Amino acid sequence: MTVTQLSSFVLVARLGSAGAAARTLDVSESAVSQALTALHTHYGDPLIRRTGCGMRLTPAGARLLPVASRMVALNAAAEAAVRAARGAPDELRVVATSTLAEFVHPSLVEAFACRSGRRTETSFGVGSGSARRVLVENRLADVGLGPCVGAARRGELVSEPPFRAELVVVTGARSPRPPGPPSQWSWPVDSSGTDPEADSRRLPRRLGVAEGHVWVFPNQAAT
Repeated sequence: MTVTQLSSFVLVARLGSAGAAARTLDVSESAVSQALTALHTHYGDPLIRRTGCGMRLTPAGARLLPVASRMVALNAAAEAAVRAARGAPDELRVVATSTLAEFVHPSLVEAFACRSGRRTETSFGVGSGSARRVLVENRLADVGLGPCVGAARRGELVSEPPFRAELVVVTGARSPRPPGPPSQWSWPVDSSGTDPEADSRRLPRRLGVAEGHVWVFPNQAAT
């Protein structure tokens, strides 16, 4: 049993699928499955079972989840304590929406470093709203940037609005508006279009745009 395996278990349990956990950890789905298999062997219980509507914790898995969450959080605290004792720079792990990662992250990190006056090593990842909440709550990330990530449980999560933004639909200056209703248009979106909680995905869905009319690109520049 390793902390990495427990982290995979916690994310699968909290996010509801091995695929979502793999995307959040930026690893393959087979790596997450291998971690769950290793825990199954170690504890002698599958911990999570697949059902017709997703995944369900076994009784043993339900008991393990809060303990595993604390173990993952304690591991993060232990690593921070050792870094401080060694005099290493503070670590700041940030997870954000793809748009913030593309346009805001570099200047935001620079401003933070200037204001804090402390040596800081910053790592940055991209995650959906539910993934950002789970990562911060389980100390797998320190800060989540993006739209509201949901109500905090027992005051574990603090959400502050540092700035406001709005979603704008853009068309080429020389391109006439496509014929027909918006549901029949082609909608190029950045990678956040794969996140059901993102505005760039909710807007086409609200307009009744079919999946085949939504084109997902790696980032806004490509879009």
